Amino acid sequence: MALMAKVGWCAIMLTLVSSVHAPAQVQKKTAGKPAIKSTSNSTKELAWSDWGFIASILGVDEASFRETGLSKLSQDQLTTLVGRAAAAQEKAKAVLQPYLCGPTNAPKGRLQIFVKVSDTTAAEIASGIRDKLRAMSDLDLVYNEPQAQLALEVLGLKNELKSGYVSGYTISISIIRPCKAKMGQVEWPIELHEGHMIFTGDVLATVINTAVANVDTDNFENERKFNASIQK
Repeated sequence: MALMAKVGWCAIMLTLVSSVHAPAQVQKKTAGKPAIKSTSNSTKELAWSDWGFIASILGVDEASFRETGLSKLSQDQLTTLVGRAAAAQEKAKAVLQPYLCGPTNAPKGRLQIFVKVSDTTAAEIASGIRDKLRAMSDLDLVYNEPQAQLALEVLGLKNELKSGYVSGYTISISIIRPCKAKMGQVEWPIELHEGHMIFTGDVLATVINTAVANVDTDNFENERKFNASIQK
């Protein structure tokens, strides 16, 4: 990150480096026309005081500067190295974009939640969770996952004995953040897993209430705080 953040300085620093460390030209008068003699310090070991800032752009401290042999490079070689590193970072930054997550047109102050229920989940569990979520005053259930801040993947089971007796219920909820990645002109969806909870009990309403309350406290509340921070 330090390299990417400071890469804009590289062009400036390369100009300064070229002017500070350029080989000196000394004019020597002779009987004829003046002769120009070049004196170069390219073989001199580089001093950290001269190159510390430039090396730091590469993420190199003083000890590593010497251990890795960077101090033995000529001024031209180190200047070239920094320039190529900067160019590579600029190219990578243009090609690979960070993840883009969440809705682009969410109503102010409202949570956009997508619920994905497995086919094996009992109908009463699926409807019970959706009803509980709809009852939240600042929450909207959306039906397009990329437009959700969070997605809940729900698996609900009856704890049924061989005799057919239902002894209780189990609900598994995975919390997903829908995002997309981009490289060049190509985009593709990805899912960031933010948590997983399992709830069980003998009374369905109690299990549903406990599950939704925990997701609200542990996940939705963080989204509310984030929304508030960017909408000030």
